[in-house]
Amino acid sequence: MRRGLFAIFFLFIAMLSVQAQAQHRYPIILVPATDKSGRAIEAQEYQGEKYPVLKLATESALLQNLRAVLATPFLQQELALAEYARNQRINELNLPIKKIGDAHRSLFEPLYLLLSKQEGGFARQGFWLEASASERKFINAAFVDMVVDERSVKSGEFEEIFAHELGHVILSYLFGGLPAGNSRKMHASFVTTDYPTAFNEGYAEHFQPLVRDNTTNENLRRVESGVDLTNLNRFWFSKIDSWLRNQGVRRNIFVHNKLLPQSAFDEGTDLYQLFIDEETSPYFSFESIKNAQQMMASEGVIATLFFRLVNDERLRNRYREGAFYSRFFTDKSPVTDAAKQFTPYQNVMLKLFAAMNEMNRQTLTGDRAMLLETVKNYGKIFPDEKAAVYEVFINTTFGATISNTMVRSLEEYAKLGRRGSMQFVERLPATRKQMQELIDKAVRDEVALDAELGKQLWLLNDGFTIGRTIFNEERTLPLTINLNTASFAELRTLPDVDFSVARAILAARAVKGYFKNLEEFREIKGVSPSLIEKLKKMQSAMTAAGKMNRS
Repeated sequence: MRRGLFAIFFLFIAMLSVQAQAQHRYPIILVPATDKSGRAIEAQEYQGEKYPVLKLATESALLQNLRAVLATPFLQQELALAEYARNQRINELNLPIKKIGDAHRSLFEPLYLLLSKQEGGFARQGFWLEASASERKFINAAFVDMVVDERSVKSGEFEEIFAHELGHVILSYLFGGLPAGNSRKMHASFVTTDYPTAFNEGYAEHFQPLVRDNTTNENLRRVESGVDLTNLNRFWFSKIDSWLRNQGVRRNIFVHNKLLPQSAFDEGTDLYQLFIDEETSPYFSFESIKNAQQMMASEGVIATLFFRLVNDERLRNRYREGAFYSRFFTDKSPVTDAAKQFTPYQNVMLKLFAAMNEMNRQTLTGDRAMLLETVKNYGKIFPDEKAAVYEVFINTTFGATISNTMVRSLEEYAKLGRRGSMQFVERLPATRKQMQELIDKAVRDEVALDAELGKQLWLLNDGFTIGRTIFNEERTLPLTINLNTASFAELRTLPDVDFSVARAILAARAVKGYFKNLEEFREIKGVSPSLIEKLKKMQSAMTAAGKMNRS
């Protein structure tokens, strides 16, 4: 009876999926399963982990409105991309369905959307699907978890956040899971964390300005035009973050370092307050440019790069031969007319999928700057597009991953511009030529795209604890610090590092681009031998602690 009930139940789900995809692609919509009193059923265990209990949503006006949004052209393009990403991974694994284990079973499941009641805005994996009060089956499938109501649909919030979370699902299809990173800080568009976190979040974030570029939602269009009424909510952290994910990406502000908050100069300032002030600050100095590691650990920079890559007309309109696109279909059939099958946006994204897929051939670790490797792989797979993709990357990052000398020169040049000095105008042709020469050398492989990346120097500062988010009053996590990306406030949390020593460390790093090892700190004014010994102990503690699991 149980097998028969679930067979009918899943046949029904399959029919829903087939019917939906006949014209449009839709996720299967779920809601939390509840007990007789209406309370959500607590998560149940499966192989030692807890997962939520969910059921199919009943038809309603809200579901109809959701499907209307999901049917809009851009979200349909992204839903198709999720399918293509999954198919590429299935074809790469080349495993018969009978031999698919739990690790890859999610690739053969449909996409789900959970209308959560308490919290949401996550891409998640695995749940119990309830067919009746006594019949449940574990489903190892990807799903987007969101709190959704009529307000969020009408405002455009659902449209934007769903696109973001679907971006995480796409990456899960492409990689089967990203490595854990070393950072324990809460991520945000204007926060520097680590390579995997920045890549994961930056890729998802780049969908948000794309949604606003393509939306028909009147509220989002009004907000984007800048004529919406003043709203006090704009001062809230997440609203600032959301604004930067759109306007900051468009204006490429994340490649710059932040201005020091006022608390950095206050006598006797509380170091945790200073840390929070700097983490949450949305103010950048256009005369200060991040180094290579900072850029590749900044989700704002990653989002900007993806946004620019998918909008570059040279990459969008250069279609490949039909055989290339066969990897995105389970029957591996070649495409006869790619320009009719895929939009220009999908075309460049599929080429990026191929470039990202190359990283699966080696072990993924938190030490790999994944966006930089994606660009390198793109140039290898499509050599006739190498110049274009390198140009976008290098122009956006001001060549920071290649030449620290170039970055220092541009910072001095920026000061001339801010002062309105005529030297800025006089030097403009030479500066442009200098940047183009750097691009040309990189394209010819005369200089490595990651020449200035260097080694990460992670420390575990167990003398300074932080919350899992900035909103947590309980501070339980020892701060982890990469000395090659550390901000002023992070350096101040280290023992024996006062205002002047922190500034001296930053100044020395700016000159070098990155520190090769802790021994280089002996050259910095104010750094004592005892501090270096303490840093070495923190480095050993970091190695022993390992990476933080963000899954």
